[in-house]
Amino acid sequence: MKRTWTIVGVANVAASLTWYQSALNRARTLVPQFEDEPHVNPSTATREFSVRDLDGYYVTISEA
Repeated sequence: MKRTWTIVGVANVAASLTWYQSALNRARTLVPQFEDEPHVNPSTATREFSVRDLDGYYVTISEA
């Protein structure tokens, strides 16, 4: 399986961080359960969690 790594370039890191934290804190309201609870990925040493979208695809959100 190949992975796609999305990188988002932003003008203001602090403001974007606040916005994304606010938006993603409601992630729990979008799905009945996380596929992977928030954890540290041992391969990348970053925090991440995974959900399934409406079509059943895994969507993993990871910090940079």
